Amino acid sequence: MTTAQPIPSLLALSRGELGTKEFWARYVRQLAELCAARRALLVVRAQDQWKTLFGWNPQGANWPLTDQLRALAAAALEQGLARQEPGPGPGPDAPPDAPPDAAPDAAQNQPSLMAVRLDVGPQDTPPVVLLELAWDRPLQQAEAILAFAAAIPASFQLSRQYRQARLDLVFFAELMRLVGAIAADERFRLAAMRLCNVTASLFQCAQVSLGWCGTDGARAVAISHLDQFDRDLGSVRDLESAMEEAVDQDAELLWPGELPGQIQRAHQTYAASRAMAAVLSLPLRDQDRVVAVLTLERKQGRFSDQDVWRARLLLEQITRWLLVLEHKSHWFGRRWWRDLRAWTRTQARLEHSGRKLAVLLGLLVLGLGFLDLLPHRIEAPFLLKATDAVQVSAPVDSQLQRVLVEPGDLFDQDELLVELDTRALLTDQAAALARLARHSREVEKAKATNALADMRVALLMVKETEAELQRIDFLLEQSRVTAPFAGVVVEGDLRTRIGAPVRQGEELMTLASMEQLFVRISLDEKEVVEVAPGDQAEARFVGRPEQRYRIRLTRLWPGAQVENNQSVFNLDAEFISAREPWWRPGMSGVVRIEAGRISLWKLLSKDILDHLRLKFWL
Repeated sequence: MTTAQPIPSLLALSRGELGTKEFWARYVRQLAELCAARRALLVVRAQDQWKTLFGWNPQGANWPLTDQLRALAAAALEQGLARQEPGPGPGPDAPPDAPPDAAPDAAQNQPSLMAVRLDVGPQDTPPVVLLELAWDRPLQQAEAILAFAAAIPASFQLSRQYRQARLDLVFFAELMRLVGAIAADERFRLAAMRLCNVTASLFQCAQVSLGWCGTDGARAVAISHLDQFDRDLGSVRDLESAMEEAVDQDAELLWPGELPGQIQRAHQTYAASRAMAAVLSLPLRDQDRVVAVLTLERKQGRFSDQDVWRARLLLEQITRWLLVLEHKSHWFGRRWWRDLRAWTRTQARLEHSGRKLAVLLGLLVLGLGFLDLLPHRIEAPFLLKATDAVQVSAPVDSQLQRVLVEPGDLFDQDELLVELDTRALLTDQAAALARLARHSREVEKAKATNALADMRVALLMVKETEAELQRIDFLLEQSRVTAPFAGVVVEGDLRTRIGAPVRQGEELMTLASMEQLFVRISLDEKEVVEVAPGDQAEARFVGRPEQRYRIRLTRLWPGAQVENNQSVFNLDAEFISAREPWWRPGMSGVVRIEAGRISLWKLLSKDILDHLRLKFWL
């Protein structure tokens, strides 16, 4: 292979048509072929350490970067060109601690080494190319080739910069044309559609969408090449979720390529549903506030850093025009409200801070006075009552013989409470037993004399006497008044009436069960309309006002009662808290019923306004 053959292809590398990685791979390979080198290395020194950027070896094995090669590269970095001709000593592949006698005897068997510093433009540390040549290769010819080829990387960089400058010029021309067109538009949606279509063309995107931020989040307002779209579609909802993700993080999101601290789950989901290779979302900001999001999508290829920079520059130029058009697209009432909010943000600066703070506090207090922020609680008296309460009455006409309990005493079920005088009943019982014996003898006597009629009359008298005995036994049993259930004596102090006569059916005492207690509330008719069953309240007993108990209203009695010349309604409530052992029916206290919330102005003026309405029929 002659030297002149690869020169045209080596010169073609300087046109800047290849990427940087592909350029260096072809450059090193073609330079080695021009110099008839066995192998080559492209190295660079960074932080006093030499690193291999690219290696070329037709045999496939890696060429290790030894101390000998590092020294040669350092010499080329200072002198521009360095070489090492064949001579005694270890070869370039020998380890650093190899003895001198390990080298071959013949110097011509060792290869020649050459290193050249490459011109890549303004750079702190330019790269160096290391070449291994055969011992019989003329070094003068290789030096001439290396001196010629060292300037090709700089030409490559200039060509790339020129090509990039042309692309930037075209981009800026399209950008200015787009800004001018949007500034001339009078409708926001038309400008948004123009932005999406032009951006899709500039960045070679499959789709570009614009989402605008409102009270309900980011909503898509324009999609490239779509005049109308259905927001209920799953793809549009996924798109808006991706936009919301960028708004929430207030950051540019590029998928794939998640940065530390960023969340791109919605972008990943949207890209998978649309089969997109890359998705880029950039927020549009009005000062420090995100007002919109532009989402770019590609089916092939990814977005480079240059694409992100261009998209960011594009948004900086057109954001202000879009804000003006979006503001004009609303009706005048909403525009006034937004202008007022903007004015408020402007006035929130530090000038005249004391005056502004006073005005703001006054407005805040005045505004809060009309809001239902205060808890509305209605106070009312209550009595503790028992669900199971019975009145014990005298079973027979008798006298009180013994009283075992008094009001407030606790008792168990079937416990003896009151015992009546049974002497009269016992006398009646003895007389009945005597009659029974006499009638029984008459039956036997009539039976012995075969007087059937007399026997039947005697049998009837026996049955009558037995019925009388059963009645007396029942009355004797009822004379011992026992408790039908466990509870407490509520009313009836009979200790002072021992020995006094009682009539059958006369009320002796009132008993109440302690198992189920409820609250009976007396509520004024003006406040009964503000409560309902199911509302909760707090109860405090007069005896222990430091303790509070939660209750729930269960029943509102429909009829009113007159107390102290006022109509009141009774409400029943059940305890939510656990029952205390010291509770007794008849205890009283005060409840606070939770009736929602009320404003300060209404709380202070409610009674006055109600009085005026009733007085003057307002």
